[in-house]
Amino acid sequence: MKLIILLNDHELLKINILERKNNKMRKSKHSGLDVAWYVVDYARSNNNEITNLKLQKILYYIQATSIKKNNAVFFNRPIEAWRHGPVIREVYNYYRAYMHKPITDTYAPINDFTENEKKLMQDVIKKFIKLDEWDLVDKTHNEDPWKLASSNGKYLNDEITIKSMKAYFQDKDIGE
Repeated sequence: MKLIILLNDHELLKINILERKNNKMRKSKHSGLDVAWYVVDYARSNNNEITNLKLQKILYYIQATSIKKNNAVFFNRPIEAWRHGPVIREVYNYYRAYMHKPITDTYAPINDFTENEKKLMQDVIKKFIKLDEWDLVDKTHNEDPWKLASSNGKYLNDEITIKSMKAYFQDKDIGE
């Protein structure tokens, strides 16, 4: 069922401009799964266990780092504020069978990433991979992007906006 709302030309123009801004900022050649596969492969190849919960937080910080350093998103999927912090739904669904256990999937290397992109991901992975997953949950819960999107803990699975991430991390170290 479609909901049709009649708008005047001015309101329609404002909506189109906002959509174009959001789409421009969300443009990336990488999907959330592309990045997740790289993170899992890199973590495992460096003898680190990674769960779906920890993966979600690392993906969030990869996105935040890219927004801060490059003024561009790293992957093209929305991040939602779930009960245990930021989540990329497609990645969660892909790995949900693992529950709280370490991910054991293996992948063929993805060669779509530039050297700069690999370095950005590796820097974030190295920074967060040794932290306890529940410490990462607490860390994201104390940051404004998750707080704003979760309606202060009501867990409506609303999107953590690019704008909120950009505003929050612009003058902070990621994950500090």
